[in-house]
Amino acid sequence: MAVKLKKNKLKLEKINKELSEYPQPVSGCDAQYTWLLQQRENLLGNFRKIIDRVENDHKFSVDTEEYRTKTNKK
Repeated sequence: MAVKLKKNKLKLEKINKELSEYPQPVSGCDAQYTWLLQQRENLLGNFRKIIDRVENDHKFSVDTEEYRTKTNKK
């Protein structure tokens, strides 16, 4: 999971750098600029999915530990 996150972060940084250095496009007419924007949105979506998965995995592991603790006390 950490490898995916790092890989996506590096790609996102590269795309953000390219976008920041890109000459002002004519709105809707620059395919490369539009492609970079789409790639950035895809990477941000990947980040959201990874973070949601990590949060869900953590919640599950915490819930499982609480369950084990409660059942062992009885």
